[in-house]
Amino acid sequence: MERACFDYLIIEDSSMVPYTFKGSHDTYLRYGASTPKLDPAVLVPYLAQATKHLGLVPTMSTTEYPPSCSPA
Repeated sequence: MERACFDYLIIEDSSMVPYTFKGSHDTYLRYGASTPKLDPAVLVPYLAQATKHLGLVPTMSTTEYPPSCSPA
């Protein structure tokens, strides 16, 4: 991607498996389409070791991480 002059790579975070095709998850799981997805928080450090000029933009779904509580 660096050689192709891309500026950045957005890595989507989602644990959802679609079920829009025929109202079932089966096809998506059978062929690995749109799933499974790697956790960007784990994947980005590995990608960062392999690039010098490519920006890495991980997205973090707020539904998958509990809110942090600040001490009172």
